[in-house]
Amino acid sequence: MTSDELGRRRWWLRTLLLLQLLAVYGVLLVPGRALVGRDIAEYQVPLRIALVRAVEGANPGWNALTQGGQPLLSDPSYAAFYPPTWLNLLLPVHRAISLLVVLHALLAAAGAWHLAKRLGCRENVALLASTGYAGGGLFVSLIHAHPMLPAMAWFPWMLAATFRQLDAEGTAQRLAAMTWAGGIYSMILLAGEPATILAVTLSVALVTWTSRPRRTLEPLAAGLVGIGLASTQLVPAASRLLASQRAGGLEWQAATTWSMSPIRVAELFFPRLLGDPSRMGEGLYYGWGLQDLDYPYLLVLTPGLILVALGLAALFASGRTPHRLAWIAIAASGVVLALGRHTPIFRWILFALPSLSINRYPEKFFLLTYVALVFAGA
Repeated sequence: MTSDELGRRRWWLRTLLLLQLLAVYGVLLVPGRALVGRDIAEYQVPLRIALVRAVEGANPGWNALTQGGQPLLSDPSYAAFYPPTWLNLLLPVHRAISLLVVLHALLAAAGAWHLAKRLGCRENVALLASTGYAGGGLFVSLIHAHPMLPAMAWFPWMLAATFRQLDAEGTAQRLAAMTWAGGIYSMILLAGEPATILAVTLSVALVTWTSRPRRTLEPLAAGLVGIGLASTQLVPAASRLLASQRAGGLEWQAATTWSMSPIRVAELFFPRLLGDPSRMGEGLYYGWGLQDLDYPYLLVLTPGLILVALGLAALFASGRTPHRLAWIAIAASGVVLALGRHTPIFRWILFALPSLSINRYPEKFFLLTYVALVFAGA
């Protein structure tokens, strides 16, 4: 195949990817439509309005509209220092939220393509990884778990940056890779969602320990760079955390609420096994008694049957899947952490990793399994 033919093929594949994403997310760009699901209308929109009013007003550090008034900049929920959030200052809040979803979907697709190529995949396989990741069920369902979406969009970029660090040779390459990885990590930190920060950090650690354990200090250095770049958010947030009820960790019941029911693992193969959680008002969801709050936190778990099958084959079949041990560790961690109190070892995990005890809703961690299936499968 000539370079011109290869270029045309790459152009068509990327155009196909864009069309697929527009088919999924394009409805959000239609005038007159706005996202209102889950906590968007009742929580996210008021936060963004408060942020805009605070920036325009005389006291940018205070939200007078919530709970009788509260500090604004120290609360990561506002993502005040996360640059894409500033789009709320330019557009009506409901339009900015929809546009941010689309932009993060494109970012996720590009990151998945980049990571797949980094792992040695051809363009057509990179297309599968991008479509499966950014257009798969779990990622799309994060539209209604809005705070998790930014970090998930940066997740494949972070993994690609970690592999780049571990493969870098020479001082200049290593410094460039460390800076790049640190910059990406800072965006994840500034997005401010604790579970996704922990998930990304755990994945980087597992990739490093299973691939190049002797180079552990390099991803650690990148993490410190990211922390430094995100310190404008992290320092006030840490100060606020230490003065809150979460400082000593949440109680067992609070820390394990929304532990994923074991039967939901089967939804990787049968996405509507318990009905359609987006149509509960029509009586079409049947998993009431299986959920802590009668409702799944992650509406859909699967990236699609093809990637689930390929991913499981890559994890369990005897083959030469690149970084197979890392993907196994990431996938297993996702299942165990997501099951929460339904696994007998979860108390020991919270004891060994106290940072997990300040986080709510263990089901969130199934995103680790999702990531592993997509890229191991690719």
